[in-house]
Amino acid sequence: MIPTAGQQPSTGTRPLRPSRYWYLLAGGLLAVAVVCLTAAVVGMFSWDRQIQDFQRVPAPGSGDVTLTQPGKYILYIEARGPCCSWTIGNQGTPLARGSMRIAMGLANGSQQIPVSVWTGLPVSYGVGGHQGLTAMSFTITQPGTYLIETEDVHPASVTDLAVGRNILGPTLRPVVLLVAGLAAMLCAVVAFVFTAARRRQARRRRGQPPEVTEPGQWPPTGGATEPSAPVQVKFAGPAQQDRWTVLLRAILAIPVLVCIYFVRYATFVVLVTGWFGALFTGRLPDYAVSFLAGFQRWEVRAYAYLLLLTDTYPPFGLLDADYPISVTVSPGRLNQAAVFFRLVLVFPAWIVATILWYGLGPILMIPTWLIVLIRGRMPRPLHEAIAACLRYWARVKGYWYLLTDVYPDGLFGDPAEPAPGGAGAALGAARPAATWDPATAGPAAWAPPSVSGREPPQVAAVPTDHPVPLPADAVWPAPAPAVAAAPGRLTLSRPGKRLVGLILGIGTATPVAVFALLFVPLAQAPSAGSGPASAPVAAAPAAPTASPAPARSSALPAPQLSTAAWLKGLSSLGADMTRALVAGNAGNDQVLTSVSLRSTARRLDRCSAELSALGPPTAQLRHVDRLAVRACQGFEQGARYFAAAAGFMTPDGAATNQGQVNELLDRGDAGANRGSNLMSAAVADGSFIGPQD
Repeated sequence: MIPTAGQQPSTGTRPLRPSRYWYLLAGGLLAVAVVCLTAAVVGMFSWDRQIQDFQRVPAPGSGDVTLTQPGKYILYIEARGPCCSWTIGNQGTPLARGSMRIAMGLANGSQQIPVSVWTGLPVSYGVGGHQGLTAMSFTITQPGTYLIETEDVHPASVTDLAVGRNILGPTLRPVVLLVAGLAAMLCAVVAFVFTAARRRQARRRRGQPPEVTEPGQWPPTGGATEPSAPVQVKFAGPAQQDRWTVLLRAILAIPVLVCIYFVRYATFVVLVTGWFGALFTGRLPDYAVSFLAGFQRWEVRAYAYLLLLTDTYPPFGLLDADYPISVTVSPGRLNQAAVFFRLVLVFPAWIVATILWYGLGPILMIPTWLIVLIRGRMPRPLHEAIAACLRYWARVKGYWYLLTDVYPDGLFGDPAEPAPGGAGAALGAARPAATWDPATAGPAAWAPPSVSGREPPQVAAVPTDHPVPLPADAVWPAPAPAVAAAPGRLTLSRPGKRLVGLILGIGTATPVAVFALLFVPLAQAPSAGSGPASAPVAAAPAAPTASPAPARSSALPAPQLSTAAWLKGLSSLGADMTRALVAGNAGNDQVLTSVSLRSTARRLDRCSAELSALGPPTAQLRHVDRLAVRACQGFEQGARYFAAAAGFMTPDGAATNQGQVNELLDRGDAGANRGSNLMSAAVADGSFIGPQD
């Protein structure tokens, strides 16, 4: 009596508790933590940029600000101070006891804007040398250019009055995201440690060693003396996939990819120590083989899942398990010279692998994702091409990890095996034997050979659910040994090879196209100053339309001058503008005429162009450049009013409308004087920096 193969012993084991899905929860929390911390960092930089972009006027003094949106704005009093700080609430700083007299209205004088003391929660900041505090607020109903004048400023340390939106929300948002990210990270660590500890206890209760986390064996040790073989990757082939997991594949893969990212740091340490061992002994140490091979297996399975080669979620850990994609490593002897120069030798293959990853980017994977999402299965040629790329990448990593001494190859698949035949087939035909199918366990699979071409009598099938009595002299014929295919063999069809070539072409063209789009336009673009662009200034209703001021850019990029040369050019520009104002001043016993006013307007109107001709300033002169830009805005505003006044005058100095001319001249003088004050401040600040080459 013999039992049939259908009778299998029952293990009676139940799944470990808690489930491995808690690892997914921990990975999801870790992904949330990464997103929150990244958003917090981005929010901090955005908050810093918002404060840097505030429009500022000197205090005491006057200046124009251009507001493009109606609504409520905040006035911040600023002094020179340290960088990178913020507080919420009144901290008793000297700025908190500040005071000043302020007047605000449209630049054309048609409307006055009431300014009120800030009554909300004060916010103090320190950014880029500006130490500021919320002080006042105002509300506008229409966009335009507004004139702000300040006097009687206390304390004397106040240097500027900044205008911008409320920064309370942008200040608190990064803090909230930072706290949420740290809390999510803490919860992820607690969930991971709790799950690992409980599952370890459950395995101990079953009698398993605590270090075994999944069924399977560790990879073979590195003590073999045979030559090493290339890394073999075996794929199960395209299969039906769940469309919901395909739709959310990029999100579902985040936990395992995050874990791999952090384990990679330990892999680097193991690789460095194993490299020294391989360099002196000619083989990779056993612990390095076990760890690096397990990590290689984990990486391949995770990326196979991400690339839609399988629908089975990759297991966590370094041990072997039943999975549609298997990785076989056969470590052996290593060439010590190749180990020493491994970084140089792997570089060409690494370039090819990088090109493959570029090719497997959005240009190819998005259409592939749509195809699998609609059909539920990946076409075989596409599956072959992606599998070949992943196998080549795995072989590059295996060569880099010193798991093999065979240089990576097989990108376009392995050559097809010859069909079985020849002497073996003839021998089998000349010597008939009884047939036996080892897949079935009952005697019904056995039949005697045919004689004289007659079919042998058929034996009725016997049920296999009970023991079967057999004669004592019954002998089972041994099955003929079958030639097993090499593990990890991958033969590509012609469409699959063409798709691999297409992936290589896309991967080569993608970085070239990105470089052309990002850097070529920047190289051909005209040079621009680092200061903010000049905003349009609203002219008086009575002033005729004047030609716009030249932009602060030139047809050809101007070279960057040294600090001393740039400051010398700025000083010369300020002297030219002063001479233009003196030449057009009516207080030196000269008669103002339309010709003299237009000449003065033309000289003042060239301020931005001449400032742009100096080229971009150095990093330490950016504040000086901003003052010079605002000074040129004042000169050009005065030039427009002077040109408008010249339209109401005759060549001999007579005015057709004296009241209108006087009003335009007053506004022109105000703009030119404001520009002169700002230019003087810029030159003075530059003198403190000093000439440095």
